[in-house]
Amino acid sequence: MTEPASIAPVGGRILSPEAPSGFASAIAISGDQVTALGTDDEVRDLVGPRTRLIDLRARLVLPAFGDAHVLAVGGGLESLRCNLLGLRTRDECLEAVKSFADALADDAWVVGGGWALEAFPHGVLAADLDSVCGGRPAFLPNRDHHSAWVNTAALERSGVGPDTQDPFDGRIERDHQGRATGALHDGAMSLVGRMVPAPTSTELAAAVSVAQRKLHALGITHWQDACVGSAPELGIVDTYDAYRTAAIDGRLTASVVGALWWDRNRGLEQIPELLARREGAGIGPFRATAVKMMLDGVCETATAAMSKPYLGLPAASPGHRGNLFLEPDLVNAAVAALDAAGFQVHFHAIGDRAVSLALDALEALPASRRGLGRHHIAHLQFIAPGDLGRFATLGAIANFQPLWACSDPRWRSSRSLWSGPSVPVGSTASAPCSPTVPGSRSAATGRCQVPIRSKSSTWR
Repeated sequence: MTEPASIAPVGGRILSPEAPSGFASAIAISGDQVTALGTDDEVRDLVGPRTRLIDLRARLVLPAFGDAHVLAVGGGLESLRCNLLGLRTRDECLEAVKSFADALADDAWVVGGGWALEAFPHGVLAADLDSVCGGRPAFLPNRDHHSAWVNTAALERSGVGPDTQDPFDGRIERDHQGRATGALHDGAMSLVGRMVPAPTSTELAAAVSVAQRKLHALGITHWQDACVGSAPELGIVDTYDAYRTAAIDGRLTASVVGALWWDRNRGLEQIPELLARREGAGIGPFRATAVKMMLDGVCETATAAMSKPYLGLPAASPGHRGNLFLEPDLVNAAVAALDAAGFQVHFHAIGDRAVSLALDALEALPASRRGLGRHHIAHLQFIAPGDLGRFATLGAIANFQPLWACSDPRWRSSRSLWSGPSVPVGSTASAPCSPTVPGSRSAATGRCQVPIRSKSSTWR
């Protein structure tokens, strides 16, 4: 005898390819399994005393969305702080920062983020933040978390000065005298980011709730959090315990896969720690079965790894192609070890040279393993023509963000010497923390559907 349903929505229009009309009126669900789909009477036979019966009142029911690349809790946390997402001008951003800073204790850090490069055509400046922060240090990542806006107090506390060298994986914006101007890109963000106080467990619990509520409102019920671990080079805090605690307490109502952060300043010795985290995360709806490897940066700051030089850069940077953040030999060894351990590898690769590196590492796996790990390559803004066919051959999942598929005037005259062709979307990922439907509209129309918002890790 079939067990009574745990949930039974009736009296609606439920999309079903099996129904003659394309729609059924009722559905029975037990746990995470659909046990019946048909008429109201057929489903009511499965209603028991503990079944949650839902009258749909002729409303439409569709399958939920999943997001394969989102920074959910980090975005939730940022939205509870100094949230600059969607602000269009420098003055709007400074007004918001001042309002937030004025409410803080004198020794507190001004934290938050979400500002857009378009709002600062001449770049962000420490001096601007100095004028509104009341002497407090400030660390504000932009909306894609590949740049941070910092002030003089933050630079001084972090010991960043004219003699501070750029890290291998980032850059400090400087004036003609070599002094930091207030913008830190990619790995240079960690120079200040490592000094920012960690959020409390209470703040992180609130961030989980905010993130979950926002994503559920968009119809997203399962996702992969693309950075679970301490990543000061992105301005991302470790959310592992927040997810794990929410799962234990029953507050996590989504199914979440955490992509554990690969520390690019370390090597294979970190794998036992990743294994221990995976073992500790197998609780309820939270699993940590993926590992995130960031291979390059972003095009906007010329940190994406390209096969040809960027155009329009200062004369001091002729031939600059961006840098790979990890050495190819290490990537090959790490991917082999992670695949053998049963991890799914989630690559960040924007430039065509980074995409080639990821595909090379997957090609180096034993032929019998290809496709089994469902390894992802995310973003894929530039793909060399010769690499297009390798995705299918190697069983690599192409994890695109459709919200990026829009005309961007910044790139009409400042692309690298080679730019990639259009490529079919190969996954169901939406842009990090961006609405699925607007993202899909951008891909279909070539127009941005959300003002001043693309690769965001926060929301309003």
